Amino acid sequence: MEDGALYIEGPITKAIGPSKELEAQYGQQPDVDIVDARNKIVMPGLVDAHNHVGEAHMFGWLQTPLTGIVDTAIRVLWPAYNWFTEESVYDLTVLGILNGLKHGTTTVANAFTFPDAVYRASLESGVRTAIHVQTINSVKLADARHGQLVPYLSENEYLALTEEAIQNYHNIADGRIRIGVHPSATYNCTQSMLARGMALAEKYDVQFCTHVAEAPDEKTRADATWADEGGANPASAESGAVDAAHALLSWSGVE
Repeated sequence: MEDGALYIEGPITKAIGPSKELEAQYGQQPDVDIVDARNKIVMPGLVDAHNHVGEAHMFGWLQTPLTGIVDTAIRVLWPAYNWFTEESVYDLTVLGILNGLKHGTTTVANAFTFPDAVYRASLESGVRTAIHVQTINSVKLADARHGQLVPYLSENEYLALTEEAIQNYHNIADGRIRIGVHPSATYNCTQSMLARGMALAEKYDVQFCTHVAEAPDEKTRADATWADEGGANPASAESGAVDAAHALLSWSGVE
């Protein structure tokens, strides 16, 4: 639409139409800010349906190329995760969000640890965020509860931390902040973690996310982990890790 306008109240776009019509209808109201966007394009922000925003700083300092997701986790992700603190996760999340905004992303599903810090950064930045509280069994990562750094969390503690985040932050800021459940992957979480995570998501009607197989080496690792159940992504929908964890792929997207 050429010479068009938007009228926005809070988080909601109330009207779209010709500039003259919307200015006549809404422009004379008190406390209305008019932004002159002539000779510019006004468009919806991009949606990043899955990211680990705080990892924006981690790449580019390896001497040899990465060979896959497992190699990346061992050489880059897990070592870096273990020097995180509440403050550094806040800073890194702000940095990652700013990088997304620079490229036009205004909505992001962000899977990360330290949900309190991620929440503060998301709220203050103004982006629409689904915070997927990341949990994991196979490695011991630094995390925090109530702002206190702990060496690692047990399965029960991870699930309790996720539930606290849902209770405290879900649908905050007129629904701009959402909370979801995110067991890290099918090959580094126990069946119990996956199934209990799905049950938690169903209890609160929130999003559930996990990595099933985004790279060949990850599929190989996941299939080996779930060999007794027919692999992570079996031909039959009645067997395998996906069925065992109550349909891990019930991703509902970012609204």
